[in-house]
Amino acid sequence: MMFQARFCDRCEHQPENPDDGGCGILLRSMVHDIDEDEYPTEWVRDENGPRCTAFHERGTERRCEHTIDMFEENTTAQGEG
Repeated sequence: MMFQARFCDRCEHQPENPDDGGCGILLRSMVHDIDEDEYPTEWVRDENGPRCTAFHERGTERRCEHTIDMFEENTTAQGEG
């Protein structure tokens, strides 16, 4: 329940209205055991703890993690080398 509250309940993949369907990842986690091939591979546990790799918080802008941010403040003063 804590995992679902942290990720699923705030994710854009999970509709706010349950009648609109639901996230296939959450459904697969409830239907299949962790050792079955159909269990969601998006749910992982790494050095940061358990997380869903498909999580994207509802209402936030999506950005490519591989694209440099042109408007990020430079922490190095200009002219220093």
